Amino acid sequence: MKKQLLAIIFITTCIHLYGQLNCCENGNLIKNGQFALTSTPPTNTSNNIDLALYWSPIWIIGSQADLYDQNHAPGSFSPPNPADGNYASFWIDNRVWHTANGREGMSVKLGDNNTSITIYPNSGDYNLSFDIASLAGWGDSEVGVYGVYNPTNSITSPPVSSHNPTNLELYGLNNTVLLGTISVPNNTNGIKQQETLTFSTNSVNFPSNGIDHIFITRSSTVLNGSRYVAFDNFCIYEKTDTIIYNEIIMCSTFQEICGPIAPNGSTYTYQWYGPDHDPTSVILLGEDMCFTPSQTGNYTLIVTDENGCTANHTINVLDEIPQPNLGNDITIECGQNPVGNINILNQGFDGSNYTITWYHNGQEIQVGGETLMTSIASGEVTVVIAVEGCKSVSDTITITQEYCCPEDLQLVMDCETKELRVENLPNNITINTIFWDLNNQTIPNENNTTLQVTEEGIYSFGIIFTFPDGTECHHYIHFQYTEDYCCDITGSQAVVSILGVTNYYNVPNTPYGTMNIPAMCGRVALDGSLSTCEDGYFISVAPFDPASWSNTTPPIFEGWIQGQAPNNIDLTQPPFNLVFDNQTFYMIQFAVGPNWDDEYILFWYDCETKKEMTIAPNPNQGIFNVSMTNNKEEGTLEVIDLSGNIVYRGSIFKENSAEIDISRQKSGSYIVKVSIKGEVYSKKIIKE
Repeated sequence: MKKQLLAIIFITTCIHLYGQLNCCENGNLIKNGQFALTSTPPTNTSNNIDLALYWSPIWIIGSQADLYDQNHAPGSFSPPNPADGNYASFWIDNRVWHTANGREGMSVKLGDNNTSITIYPNSGDYNLSFDIASLAGWGDSEVGVYGVYNPTNSITSPPVSSHNPTNLELYGLNNTVLLGTISVPNNTNGIKQQETLTFSTNSVNFPSNGIDHIFITRSSTVLNGSRYVAFDNFCIYEKTDTIIYNEIIMCSTFQEICGPIAPNGSTYTYQWYGPDHDPTSVILLGEDMCFTPSQTGNYTLIVTDENGCTANHTINVLDEIPQPNLGNDITIECGQNPVGNINILNQGFDGSNYTITWYHNGQEIQVGGETLMTSIASGEVTVVIAVEGCKSVSDTITITQEYCCPEDLQLVMDCETKELRVENLPNNITINTIFWDLNNQTIPNENNTTLQVTEEGIYSFGIIFTFPDGTECHHYIHFQYTEDYCCDITGSQAVVSILGVTNYYNVPNTPYGTMNIPAMCGRVALDGSLSTCEDGYFISVAPFDPASWSNTTPPIFEGWIQGQAPNNIDLTQPPFNLVFDNQTFYMIQFAVGPNWDDEYILFWYDCETKKEMTIAPNPNQGIFNVSMTNNKEEGTLEVIDLSGNIVYRGSIFKENSAEIDISRQKSGSYIVKVSIKGEVYSKKIIKE
């Protein structure tokens, strides 16, 4: 016979039996939630979250989190208090910046002990708690907490701007879910406060593969604040102590109900009473862990442990599913947003024995969950509740959309494409008439809501359309375009590229990681024709060291040239006439005015021929000369026998010949090896 298990009922009259008090010590799904484990001790430096085991930055280069011990903080800031070991910190900046420098954060791999884990869809509810303290800053800021499926533990590419891509797009929309947001404390006294958010794996937005990482950054909400925030004591645990059935449906047959199993080292006794238990007239129905009711009604279970601590729980046995109630039909007034938060919360459907299915206009849109996660603009919404062996129940509401002519229709210029487009035009309309005018003269446009701008003047757009309910709207809007319009908005824009790149030089040790730098020889030319709004351009060319990211000598050219940048700026021709040194890195600074915007190009100049080793005589009596053609560097020289033993070690300088004497060695074959800046050259010789 099927059993109904009363998942977990904790003894509530004895403190030592409370559920989940020690979850972060014994059941934490974050391996290093207190940053106690580090590869090396944290120091008073920034961008070092990768020192904490299992934690990593969210960008390949650039912004990430800091790791400090409890006695250190950046600059003039004070560490958070109370102090309890290492902590992480970074800026939470919700303003919209024009660069990506305002986006900082960190990611952590989920795991239990030494094993990586994945939290899968429909696996229950979880709590995520952590300490947060504001050390400095201003205004309002908000932390975003995201779950990510990232089994390869990859780190994403740097962002284009502070809000592009969005946080949900960093690891792919299908791999990321927003678990919740936390407001940053507005004070800056550094006092830690614990925050807890609960997330459900039943959400339709939960990745189908589950999540195996948590990453923390600023939320996508645009606010006016920027605060330096400390984090500590991260803990994720499953909310097993909340799974208790208040109602059990038994439609076809009465099934066995079982109380909780005593943990190791404890002994439970059980007492079943009811239905409709009257405390003044005690009717004991059973004293086993499991009990089979004989009729519907309220039953009481009293669980007692070996210390005499007790917990009472009432179970209502029903023979039909309660009727859900979605409320009244909804009319969305003109201009209001679609309806969200349609739910059957607090109606007793939170038990795992219920199957909840949501429909929109007869089409299934969500399985599971007491709240519909989709906003609905119009139509019928139906929820169906089912339990095995019972007749399903449902409720339906109708959402009606009132239509009105929009008041915010406008023409917007795209300064990159020089295209006018109509914004805020409703989607669910039937267009009857569209026309465009330039200075009151009609422009053929084939009924498009975009128009390519070709000259200065006043552009006008007219439209007549109807909504599904027959409401008709008429609009006539205008936009005055001048050649200076986009330049006034965007200012000067430097867009430059190096021409004729066919090869790249790999440099592993730059401050920005490994870089593939264009390799040039002979002609070095630029295309600056896509730069905009300039009345002149500035060029500086200087030898450059990628390892230190600085110039090695003063520029070989630096100057301002009047006029627009052409598509062929040959630096080897007038007015530049530059001569480049072989095997040298160069940095080009390119800027346009009058509102200056800069862009930088790094390249490697290498026109030298390949180095070659020459040995004479060969065969020989053990005395011979070694030289390297086309060599400008000093290298090491070794002679090795066929057993791998080095019988001679010396050096070779530039193209100078080195005389080698191994006449005392026995006759046979040897290998001559020359190493120059990581490049190895070798040849075989024969000693007679």
